[in-house]
Amino acid sequence: MGVSEIDGPDHADLRRVLNPHMSPRRVEQLRPRKEEISTWFLDEVIEAGRADLVLDYATPVPAVLTLESMGMPAENWDYYAGVLPRLGLL
Repeated sequence: MGVSEIDGPDHADLRRVLNPHMSPRRVEQLRPRKEEISTWFLDEVIEAGRADLVLDYATPVPAVLTLESMGMPAENWDYYAGVLPRLGLL
């Protein structure tokens, strides 16, 4: 269930936790890092010579960016890539 599917006090509580990490100012501060991460994953795809764009780019990039924007380590992004969509964060 995503953030947009949660109502009432639970929605307000979740938004209160997430808003500082997703504000326009915070997102803009992270732009250089977002570009670095995006480029790194693209370089990996190019080096491999083949790609499943969902598995090799569209899944890891948002997972890593979301984790880092929330101040969490991104080493285990593959685990969170499965969890974050269910929370409505990806």
